[in-house]
Amino acid sequence: MQTSLDPVLRLTFVCGAVLIPAAVALYHFMIWRVNRGLPGDDQLPHSLRFGDLGRLSREYRRFYPRSILYHLTLSIAVVVMALAVFLVVYRIWEAAVGR
Repeated sequence: MQTSLDPVLRLTFVCGAVLIPAAVALYHFMIWRVNRGLPGDDQLPHSLRFGDLGRLSREYRRFYPRSILYHLTLSIAVVVMALAVFLVVYRIWEAAVGR
């Protein structure tokens, strides 16, 4: 038996599949750019630790004050989170109406 996804779910998954790798790649690109200007013992790790986001923001703006890359990456992350919340709410709604 073949099943197909609801078009809303399909669009949500496709958007997530495109945006999540883009956000991760931009995040690592920002770290790479910042680390080029920092001494070896003071460089940021490439791990996705939440505590380093504030430092990354400060250092990136210090080295590249006119760049929009930080805000673009942050915007993509917010959109991904909104998609995740939408997906949960949509699935709860589907279950409530019996679809």
